[in-house]
Parts: sequence; C-alpha cells; structure tokens
Amino acid sequence: MTNPGPVIRRLELGLELRRMREAAGVEPKEIADLLRWDVSKVSKLENGARTISAAELDRIAERCGVDGDRTERIHQLAKEARKRGSYGRVQDWARSYVGMESVAGELLIHYGDMIPGILQTKAYAETLLKQAISVRPEDVGRIADSRVARRARLTSPNPPELSVVLGEPAIRGVVGNGEVMREQLDVLLDVAKLKHVTLQVLPLSDWAHLALGSPFTILNLAEPEKTILYLEGLTNADYLAGPQHLKSYTVAFNRLRVAALSESASAELIRDALGKLE
Repeated sequence: MTNPGPVIRRLELGLELRRMREAAGVEPKEIADLLRWDVSKVSKLENGARTISAAELDRIAERCGVDGDRTERIHQLAKEARKRGSYGRVQDWARSYVGMESVAGELLIHYGDMIPGILQTKAYAETLLKQAISVRPEDVGRIADSRVARRARLTSPNPPELSVVLGEPAIRGVVGNGEVMREQLDVLLDVAKLKHVTLQVLPLSDWAHLALGSPFTILNLAEPEKTILYLEGLTNADYLAGPQHLKSYTVAFNRLRVAALSESASAELIRDALGKLE
C-alpha cells in the first residue's frame, strides 16, 4: 500500500540524533535554543515524527561535535526522510502516523466514541471528515479513500497484530445514518474474525474506565525496534516515546482490555446494535 522508506528513515534519523546528543551531554533544550524551536519539536524529531533541513542538521552536528562519516550518514538519512510517502491527501501532522502504521508489527488502539481510521468504511469516514475543522471539503474523498486503503494491510500476507478496545458509544452512536452504520458494523464483524485481530467493546456499565482521556494508539515497530505512543487532537498530534509515557499507557490499555467484554461478547453486542438500526 505504501512505501515505508521515508518512515523508517525518519525513525532511524531520530534515534541517531538522540544518541549523538546524549553522547555529547547536550540537553534537548539546548538544541531547541540553538534552532529557536520549542523543545517539543526536538522530541518529535527524535521520535521520528518530523524531518529537518540540511542547515539545521549541520548546526546540531556542530554543537554535538560530530563530523566526517557520521555527518554524511545523518545527512543521507535526512534526505531520504524528507521524501513523501504515498499516503493520499492527509494532514501533515497525521502523515507520520499513517507511515508508522504501515510498517508497525503491532497496533494497540483505544477509541471511546468513534471507529479508528484503519477500520473505517468510506461512507463513515466521509461523514466524520465533513465535520472536521482541519479538513478542506475538496480533500474529504481522498482522505476517506486513504483510510479504506489502510485497512487492506490487515488482509495482506504480513499483517500487523491488531488489538482494539472501543467504547460502546462507538458502536451504538449513529454516524451519518442507519445505512452508513450498518456497513461500518459489518466491517467490524468481518475484521474481528481475522486471527491476528482482537476487537473488544468496553460497555457503558464500565464507562468510568473511559475517563482515561483521549483516544490513543501504541505502535510497536520492528525495524528500528521502537515503540511510539500516538495521541491525536483536533488539529495536531503528539508522538511520545519516553519510558514513563509508554508504561502508563500500556498499563491503561491492559486495564481496558480486562474491563472490556470478551471477543465473542463484543461481537454479540455489535450484532445487537446492528439489529436495532433503522
């Protein structure tokens, strides 16, 4: 579906820059001050969520006392990282996520009140996108198509392990109309039958668990070996890879899985919701 090259190169570049900075005893704030960035931008760079210009790279290398072959390597990584993957017309801040998703070996996804992009039908996606603040009307169809295309990886020869915990409102809430929801719920039931997919629903009776906050995704990547936490907002996204964040959200996800209905009971709830649609 996609060319993962730029994604892998961004991750490799980020890891290399972090090692380089730490070996030189340089703090992230020093890099931020050097480039007149917010410190969060340094974090995104080192987590593979953004690229960097050649001039900015030279300044970091100079500050960290790096030259020669190592400088050539990071420049080559940066050049390849700046290439654009074929992800359709998506927002810049979401582009990195789509790329990482395309190469992840495992995805752990929690959404409370809607279906995640990788599982959306075109009609469901279009209905949501038409209401989105950050999406231009002329881009709705193309972004919706890209979401449907992402789902194809689940039936590819080398699919990711996928574990999803959805809140019951994501199942019973009507997006668009009954026809849109019937198609969407049918897709969920089909995907749930795949051996590498675990789909559970957190019922309203355990709704307190959804006080954990916004939807989140944990992506486990194999090459380079790395785990990324993705938090999406209305107009931007955060990519976190710190041990404390990852531990907290992994614990949260495991608690959600325990509280959620079993796979078979979740499928029965989805079928019940289907039967009640007009």
